[in-house]
Amino acid sequence: MTTLRGTVQTGRREAAGFLTVPWVAERLRGRYGFVPYPGTLNLRIETPEDQDRWEALRDGPGWWILLPEAVEFCDAACLPVLVQGKARGVIVVPDVPGYPRDLVEVVAPENLRERLGLRDGDPCLLEAPPAPFFSCVLFDLEGTLVDFQWKLAEAEEELRDAAADLGYDRRGFASDNYAGILHRALDLAASPTAREDVARRLGPIYDRYDLDALSRWSPRPDAAELLADLRARGVSLGLVTNIGRRAAEGALDRFGLRPLLGARITRNDVTRLKPDGEGIRKALRGLGCGGRALMVGDSLSDLYAAREAGLPVAIVSGGECSEQTIRAHGPDHLLASLSEVLTVVCPETA
Repeated sequence: MTTLRGTVQTGRREAAGFLTVPWVAERLRGRYGFVPYPGTLNLRIETPEDQDRWEALRDGPGWWILLPEAVEFCDAACLPVLVQGKARGVIVVPDVPGYPRDLVEVVAPENLRERLGLRDGDPCLLEAPPAPFFSCVLFDLEGTLVDFQWKLAEAEEELRDAAADLGYDRRGFASDNYAGILHRALDLAASPTAREDVARRLGPIYDRYDLDALSRWSPRPDAAELLADLRARGVSLGLVTNIGRRAAEGALDRFGLRPLLGARITRNDVTRLKPDGEGIRKALRGLGCGGRALMVGDSLSDLYAAREAGLPVAIVSGGECSEQTIRAHGPDHLLASLSEVLTVVCPETA
């Protein structure tokens, strides 16, 4: 944890217009989970010791570059910080000639002066955590962010019956799980029309069991807090789920998780479900993730999908698959609770 002390001063109020530009506000919201207050907290670095720390911080890791969408704007380097040990903020350093080396500007979702009772001349402490080990984290939904409620055995029997109704040998689906039944039926379909018939016949069954589970889902303890904490640290977050869009979005809205997830890939957004890695790759493209990424789930489907996509995987116990089953397949991380994800993503600060 790098600490930095500065003295509050009045700025030139140039940032207010910049922060209200729609693409700027949206980029910051997408990265850090908040729409910025139209103004910055300005600090002057005064002591040689703090100036040295500030220079080292500027040259260190963890910065995200806000790239402009219009030629009249410049790049800006951004770094999440904690202000006075109470409020989340982001240092923003515009890449302009002559920008003062002793000035620190902090943006936040609120007026930090009012929130923290700061006036010109007051000392102010910033704390910058070490850069997260993973820059992107993808989460499964059921069993991971919410508890597991899908009536698995009942749904799989109904899906096998539906495949048989379409003329396929029911015995061929005996060892398939809910995702494998769909994949096998699609693979056996001899024409585009036959594939459409599979989707039309099996799709409503998945949707019905999704909505049944939605009626009973509860969020995993600390789910919203974990996502908000990761976003505040500059980690890009996404969702990759075999649940359909209607139920998935309904759950995210109900539990306040939608704004925290920058990319959301559901069953309706892919041609093949997990354990295929298609959804993971699509989510990473949607996030523009060029750094280290992690998949967090609760099942063998999540584990296999992560491996197929080339990602390490953290499995949270207590979801679809037993801990014994998961352990036998050697996940990179086996966690007792969702909150432990923080120790994997940010090991130096958790």
